[in-house]
Amino acid sequence: MFELLYIHISQIFILMYIILLLHICFYRHNILKFLMSLELVLIIILVDFAFTSYYIDDSFGLIIALFLFLLAGSETALGLAMIVSFHRNINRVDIEYFTELCG
Repeated sequence: MFELLYIHISQIFILMYIILLLHICFYRHNILKFLMSLELVLIIILVDFAFTSYYIDDSFGLIIALFLFLLAGSETALGLAMIVSFHRNINRVDIEYFTELCG
């Protein structure tokens, strides 16, 4: 019973992963949508990792997944702060204008 549930949930994770990778490919011009899609891909991979660790009864994998969730949250906060500061200076969030950051 639980193996069937694991297979179905893994298929859902794979489908969501593919959809978000396509979203990254099609929305490369807007940095905000690009980073949100990239962060969602990371979260989907981490949830799948945590679910697999729970399935094989591995507590170390769950601890690693929790640590990576915290790391992803801090990465999101820093990326959003950079985008907000860039938007205040340029009033755009397109990737073409990020070459101005190089100095």
